[in-house]
Amino acid sequence: MRCDVLVAGGEGLIGRALVRRARRSGARVVYTSRRSVADAAPDVMALDLAAPPATWRSLLAAATVMIAAAVSTLAGCAAAPSASGRVNVDGTLALARMAAERGAYVLFLSSNQVFDGRLPRRCRYDARCPISEYGRQKALGEKGTLALGAQGCVLRLTKVIDRATVPLQGWLGDLAAGRPVAPVRDLTVAPVAVGFVLDVIERLIATRASGLYHALGAEGVSYETLALALADAGHARRDLLCPRTLTAPPAGLAAIPRYTSLEMDEESRCFGFAPPTLAPTLELALTA
Repeated sequence: MRCDVLVAGGEGLIGRALVRRARRSGARVVYTSRRSVADAAPDVMALDLAAPPATWRSLLAAATVMIAAAVSTLAGCAAAPSASGRVNVDGTLALARMAAERGAYVLFLSSNQVFDGRLPRRCRYDARCPISEYGRQKALGEKGTLALGAQGCVLRLTKVIDRATVPLQGWLGDLAAGRPVAPVRDLTVAPVAVGFVLDVIERLIATRASGLYHALGAEGVSYETLALALADAGHARRDLLCPRTLTAPPAGLAAIPRYTSLEMDEESRCFGFAPPTLAPTLELALTA
């Protein structure tokens, strides 16, 4: 049996959204899950990237394999580097190589965390310089995927948001109940709505583009600015926003990065994707 798209990590934010969209288009999509009951469900395959590849069941043949499964928190990777590395590096690259050997196009989701945050609009060809364990693991995943040549593609993302992500979900719940929130004023993100990420992914898959690509919002903003935009969009009262300053780097980071933005020159030139500004990004995220 063969499917059009196999999504490793189909229960996460991006994987779940891609599965829904691809199925609406008529594609045959299968996604993986670590849950032991996964094989009892239609179009779901059990796969634990932390387990030795020799114990995996036979990989389903697929035209495209998208690897979205990961230990994706900075703190989680820092607290358990060996365990997270088995998922984010060993298991991920074993899956990528197995898929490529069967003729699949492999799309690996990476992060701006492969950079140190000292410069804005990082170029895709800049040397990787992570300052977190998560960033180091993503950098290794990038190198292994790119080694697949024409069958490998890396898509770096900044902070992907929808209304159910941190911190929006918590903010919206607290603000609706009249409780104050405390956005951080000295930690920046370049937020991008999951819907925009899906548009870029669809184009990469359709063209079987290989190499390094970026998807992000146009503006690097503080969490305070993001919260203010939420208020200006009518989802919050400004008097409930109580910005705070970090006294130490977030868990898992060696330093507070000043910038998180990347350039999107090639995506704009080749595919017509201009990074969206904050207001439409927030609107798309909240209506998805």
